[in-house]
Amino acid sequence: MKNPAIEYMDKRYLNKSTPGKLYKFWGNKTVQLLRFKILSEIDDLTNKSVLDVGCGLGEFYYFCKEKGVNFSEYVGIDINPKIVKQANDKFPELRISCLDVLEIPRDIMDDTLEKNRFDYIIASGLFNFECANWDERTWLIIEECYKISKLGVAINFLRFRQEERRPIAHYTRYRDILEVVERLTNRYVLRCDYKKNDFTVYLYKKQLR
Repeated sequence: MKNPAIEYMDKRYLNKSTPGKLYKFWGNKTVQLLRFKILSEIDDLTNKSVLDVGCGLGEFYYFCKEKGVNFSEYVGIDINPKIVKQANDKFPELRISCLDVLEIPRDIMDDTLEKNRFDYIIASGLFNFECANWDERTWLIIEECYKISKLGVAINFLRFRQEERRPIAHYTRYRDILEVVERLTNRYVLRCDYKKNDFTVYLYKKQLR
């Protein structure tokens, strides 16, 4: 059975994105830019290294670039091979690979995701699709992202509400995510101040100044 996230993106996403003109993937362009803005506020990302998990075509990179944020390093990974190919064809200046953050062989770690190589791990929309074993897979991804980051992780979710629910989407309660987060760190921030059906969590490895 095809991954629902891959199937959805193949239909809506391919051949529709260019730098500076973000394709409206989740909701619309305004909403997507808002999500990127909230994710980028985890810290001053200038001169920071960033791993973008579920990166698509690398729109988060271009959003930050337009805002004057220059990373020391940007690497994107995505499980959709068609999107990764399109990204590499269109934007060769970016390093985007077809990888699952949970399935990277340890023996190639030094060439791909060296442990603690990245200051921050960013994941936007990664957990928004319903799938088998959603809970288990999501908890494992959060733990892995936290483990391989130097400074922290920024992740977002669709907020559970009774209305505005789509069958393909997964909606999450704050408390379920915070139970996982609190097993990893007591240094976290819950952002639920920007959109009624979204929330973002920042996980930190040390106290920011």
